[in-house]
Amino acid sequence: MEGGRENLIPANPFNSDYCRASIVGAKLLGACQHPKMPEFPVWFFELQPRTTFQIKIEVNCPREYLGYTFSMFATTSANIPIDLRLIFSDGDERKCDNIHVIKELTRFETAHEFATAPKSLSVELRGEIVGEQFSEKPITIGFAFLSIEEGLFASSPIPPGEPRGIRGGEQLSCQREGNFFEHSSGTLSLFFVPGWTGSQLGSEGTVYLLDCVADSFLDSISILADGADYGKLKASIVANGNYQTIETDIIPVCGKIYAIALRWTTDSAELVINGRTVAESVNIQMPDKYKLGHQVYFGSTSRSPNLSAFGKLHHVLAYNDWLSDNVLRAIIFEKYPNVFPQFETDWIELQNRQPILLTSQSWAFDLVQKMLRMQRTWQETPPVWLKQEAIDESNYRDEMHRLLQSFDFNSIREAHSEAGRTDLLVSDKNDTIKMLRMEFKIWGRHDYDQIPEKPLKYFVDGENIAIVVMINPNKNKPINNNYRTNVSSSPTDCVGIINKPFEQEFFPDHFISLHERNNYYAEVLHIILNRYAPFAIK
Repeated sequence: MEGGRENLIPANPFNSDYCRASIVGAKLLGACQHPKMPEFPVWFFELQPRTTFQIKIEVNCPREYLGYTFSMFATTSANIPIDLRLIFSDGDERKCDNIHVIKELTRFETAHEFATAPKSLSVELRGEIVGEQFSEKPITIGFAFLSIEEGLFASSPIPPGEPRGIRGGEQLSCQREGNFFEHSSGTLSLFFVPGWTGSQLGSEGTVYLLDCVADSFLDSISILADGADYGKLKASIVANGNYQTIETDIIPVCGKIYAIALRWTTDSAELVINGRTVAESVNIQMPDKYKLGHQVYFGSTSRSPNLSAFGKLHHVLAYNDWLSDNVLRAIIFEKYPNVFPQFETDWIELQNRQPILLTSQSWAFDLVQKMLRMQRTWQETPPVWLKQEAIDESNYRDEMHRLLQSFDFNSIREAHSEAGRTDLLVSDKNDTIKMLRMEFKIWGRHDYDQIPEKPLKYFVDGENIAIVVMINPNKNKPINNNYRTNVSSSPTDCVGIINKPFEQEFFPDHFISLHERNNYYAEVLHIILNRYAPFAIK
């Protein structure tokens, strides 16, 4: 992907009101054709033996910018290379390079970041035709696509134009409807190799890897590199004019591949880069899909058609599902196994994993996300009841009951069934048929080893999901492996355990146990809440 660029050198730099040129010791032959560039001018000069020469071009800079790149193609009729001294200057600072021009038309470029924004720039080419290796006949030297561009990297050659050459940016897009942002939860995945280092963008450069923006600009979803913040990778979400940013500290490195994923639910969004969650935002407002733009742009955007990602964009994938870290790492390995061999185990595990009910398509998915975040919060900042010497699990139940009401779920304490009483019976407020059971236990205390028999034995027809929070009161004794062993060996027809299906850096340890029932499967999400550790000990 390459965006639009402007060439500060005019189409005819040797006879133009937009620049100043001087030629010493060389004769301008004019613009001629070259076999490799028949449609574009190549400016040829005649050079006499035993002479020195100088070709200089000076242009004004229309904007205040620090970084500039000079580039050109060069060729010569001489049988041996001609050595040129290239001086790129703003009058105060100089960047010097040695160039060896041969018969083969070759591209050269040099870039420099000046201390202050240049008002003008000059390019000076100096050479000397001396030595017995040159014949007595004149030789020629030619230059094509002489370019000075803003930025510290050269783009593709910019076609000559008057007064200056401009190349339009590539703008790839596809129809949004039916492809992107169709569900309240989802994941967007792409692979990107930048053609620049983040800081080279400049403070005014914002490069969009992906952008979907409404005509009113009041709603949009974007993944971008922010030049005003050293080129850091970010996501921007605008809903009804409310601007929200998910910021990372990752500054792209030229030539390095980045596996980037944006995933979201109804009230949270995360950026996952190279298999690791690097930034998240909770209580976020996602835009209404009907208010988003009709097109999704890749590497460029409708709001800035002449600036694109300047790099390689691969495998842009959209899912109407919240994909876990494990699934994303498996996707990364499948696309680039040689670059990310460390994710092979994730890929193998995914091949053998059974499908689960608690996906982002489930009514309970938002509840699960809130539950996991709540346990993390309580591990980091324990409530008073968790600090007490003798933890009372009923305090946990009452606290969750209160929170679930505020989350807009129906919640019933000590709900009766034929087999006994469930700590909490939770249902969707808009559809009470959709329900699940919650149990809260303390490891080592009364009937803790009856999990997952409870809550499975409380199930009635149509139920297939439950949640258990196991509190570990021990300061130095992790329970992770022992708990899994208890569950897998319980008399509940456990057919498998899925470790950390919602795995991400910010969630506590959790797993799902799958249980064979009468002609169907049920699943129990187990969450471990450590009393003394900020996160579960592995």
